[in-house]
Amino acid sequence: KRQRLVREKGIYELIDGFLALAPDYPELKLVIAGNGPEEERLRDYVVNAGVGERVTFTGYVRGADKVRVLKAAGLFVFPTYYGEGCPVSLLEAMAAGLPVVTTRAGGISHIVREPENGLLLNKVTPGDIEAAIRQLLENTQLRAAMRNTNMREAWDRYSAPVVTQLFENLYAGVGDVANAGR
Repeated sequence: KRQRLVREKGIYELIDGFLALAPDYPELKLVIAGNGPEEERLRDYVVNAGVGERVTFTGYVRGADKVRVLKAAGLFVFPTYYGEGCPVSLLEAMAAGLPVVTTRAGGISHIVREPENGLLLNKVTPGDIEAAIRQLLENTQLRAAMRNTNMREAWDRYSAPVVTQLFENLYAGVGDVANAGR
C-alpha cells in the first residue's frame, strides 16, 4: 500500500482540527502526503475553507523526498480509524524523531505509549485532534521528550536488522519445536 488519502484515515477531521488552530497559530502549516480517491475533494475542501495557501499536498513521496518531508515537519498526525496493522508511515515518522498524534486503531496502541512517545486520540473528531496538536504546540518539553524517545525506539525496536533478527529467532524456535517432536 502507498500513502492513501481515504476518508477512514481521518483526513477531513485533521483538516477541520487544523482550521480551528489556524487563527491562533498563523505560521502553522499542514502538509498532507499521499494520494488516493479523496485527493481532489480534499484540495477543494481546503481552498473553500480559505486555507489553501497553508496546506500543501505532496502526493506520494518516497526515498529522499520522504526524508525531506519528515525532517521539515514538527509533528506527525495520523488520526486513522482504518483497520491498521503496524503503519510504516508511523514508524518512519518516529524514526525521524517526530512526536505523534494518532489513534488506538489496529496495532498502533502497541507502538505508541502516551505520553512517552505520542498522544492517543480517544475519538477521531476535529476537537480532539485540535486539542492534542495544541497540547504539543504549547509544550516544548513534551515534544522534545517524545522526539528523543521516538527516534531511539524506532531504531532500537523497528529497524530492518532488528526485525530481521526477531523473525530469524522466531523461525529458529519453530524449527526447534518441530525437531523436538521427532
